[in-house]
Amino acid sequence: MELGQATPRTELDAILSADSVDLVRLRQCLTRAALAPRCPHRSLTWKLLLGLLPPNRSAWEAEAKRVKECYAQYVQDVSRLLERPADGHASEHPLSTSDSSQWHAYFQFRQVTEEIQMDVDRTHSEDAWFRAQRPVMLEVLQVFALTNPGVGFVQGMAEILAAILFALAREGVQDLPAQAFSLTCGILGEVRDIFIAALDKDGGLEKQAESIYSNLARADPGLHAKLVRDHVDVRFFGIRWLGTLLTQTFDLEDVVMIWDAAFADQEGAMAALVRVCACILCQLRDDLMNSDFTAAVKLLQGRLSTRINISALLAQTRRLH
Repeated sequence: MELGQATPRTELDAILSADSVDLVRLRQCLTRAALAPRCPHRSLTWKLLLGLLPPNRSAWEAEAKRVKECYAQYVQDVSRLLERPADGHASEHPLSTSDSSQWHAYFQFRQVTEEIQMDVDRTHSEDAWFRAQRPVMLEVLQVFALTNPGVGFVQGMAEILAAILFALAREGVQDLPAQAFSLTCGILGEVRDIFIAALDKDGGLEKQAESIYSNLARADPGLHAKLVRDHVDVRFFGIRWLGTLLTQTFDLEDVVMIWDAAFADQEGAMAALVRVCACILCQLRDDLMNSDFTAAVKLLQGRLSTRINISALLAQTRRLH
């Protein structure tokens, strides 16, 4: 079966219905073929691949309950943090910058909340369904920022969360906020380094973007030479592509199929996405070889779903492995 074709439900069902899911077989299944666009098991598959669920089916119900209870507690923690501190000891002055100050924590998290709200408000703002999900998106990202202080909130995370909600909503998942939070932690944890600015040049976002051209040089030396000769810096588009996990580049239906392959990759999701990005350039070869600097950058900074066949893209990505 060629990569990019829909995995037969019978094959996936057989894997997922076992008492203990064979993760090696599951990865092989997704490596050979993408899940169907409306596959009802996509979120379950992601959770297994990302280690959010154990292979043992008998443990899934208890884990879902734990996730729901933990999320409810985190939401309460967020609510308390957003309450104005009561007047108290002089050390709790509103202008205190002490890390232990309740006022300092209050103002700091208020600022984070405002940043999240702005990112949420501009995410798929033309779509009525996503506008209705803004309270959920705000809450999930607040909880993520609170529970992941080493990463916090970074602009672009709302776009990634939107793709997660898109996949979950298609399946009619219950406890949407809690399940979205769990997947957000799993997915962002898988690519954590790209959200830490201090790591930009050492395994972080900038370094990963540079790896796109390294992979392109292997896949298509002529195209790589043309882009370098025209001074088309990979950072002009690569940081945007990887920093949002391609959610601003492709339609969400295409994004989730790319993620299927990325999460199943033995080398990790980021290594897989870097190869996908290199193959995007290969898929655009004819246009790029006939473009000057301005036209090339404009093309690469735009949306590409109408220009690229996802099945062909994923097939080429596998060959580049």
